[in-house]
Amino acid sequence: MILRSLTLALHRVYAAQIEGQTKVPSRASLEKLTKALRVKVGRLPE
Repeated sequence: MILRSLTLALHRVYAAQIEGQTKVPSRASLEKLTKALRVKVGRLPE
């Protein structure tokens, strides 16, 4: 996840904070995450 997030201009620390639930991502960040993970937004909470 972290390597893909770097290629999509989402800082690795920010991605880790989202994963650790210390930050709430914006819609734009969610879209970048879903693109990097190749999943739909609805699959992220799983």
